[in-house]
Amino acid sequence: MTQIEVNQTEEIIINIAATTPTQAPKQYFLNGKLFLGIFVMIAMLLTFLLPSSEPVAACMKVNVFSNEKLAQFFDKIIEDGNGKLVYEALQSGLTIYSLNNLIHTQRIIKESPFEGVANRGSNFSDISSGGIYYGEHLDGLRDGFGFLYITTTAQTPFLYLYEWSKGKPLRGNWIQLSNEKWYKYEGLLDDKYLATGVGSWTTSDGQAYEGQHHQSMREGYGRYAWRDGTSHEGKWVGNYRHGFGRLTQNDGHYMEGQWESDKPIGRHKYYTRQGNMLQVRTYQDGMLIKTEQF
Repeated sequence: MTQIEVNQTEEIIINIAATTPTQAPKQYFLNGKLFLGIFVMIAMLLTFLLPSSEPVAACMKVNVFSNEKLAQFFDKIIEDGNGKLVYEALQSGLTIYSLNNLIHTQRIIKESPFEGVANRGSNFSDISSGGIYYGEHLDGLRDGFGFLYITTTAQTPFLYLYEWSKGKPLRGNWIQLSNEKWYKYEGLLDDKYLATGVGSWTTSDGQAYEGQHHQSMREGYGRYAWRDGTSHEGKWVGNYRHGFGRLTQNDGHYMEGQWESDKPIGRHKYYTRQGNMLQVRTYQDGMLIKTEQF
């Protein structure tokens, strides 16, 4: 039969199962006002179109995130002393409405335990088992959109809102708390939950990076901005400036040239913010050894 459950937040959970015309209720109302009989008509139509051995629920199922369940999920984070994660998630404009615009068909939304992640490399702590996932599942695996709350073996908490496929993260954003600061990342992850591919992150003290990553390191092309307004745009290797890049001061003046292991090398051209060349500066192992005026 068709069931409609309405909770106090006016969220709708509609599950349409196989039915026959004689079993279908005649009227459906939301809060006594909104007529929803169209869903019954769809169910009845699909009953005639599908073989009798295939329930209508197999091809049409709608599930939604619930305010009550999400509040319970957040309460567990707050009880762990990590309410800042919840606060920052809500500050980003997260709403039940926006979540329910992301959901897929053929999914079940529920909580499930997280298995942890080991062998993340020498630069990163493993993720402990015992985390909590609240979101879409398919065939018992995380699949679709959902939240994941975890802590690492170094006791660093993370909150993820990601799209998942067959249990693995694809794209989305996470918030991390460390030493009273937050870090936010938006982009792609690999199966070790490390930033790999194009993404961007910001910190509570005003630093930011947008560009390519490999295993949560700046790798490839990207732009890093410091809190004082200085920025560097160019090639990165292992978190270091390496290759051609442009360093821009907070007054708009900039210099362009080659970098190696985060140090300027060779000849760098120095310009005003309007693009007029002022100097050529020569560096050796990061030290300025010559300046030519123009």
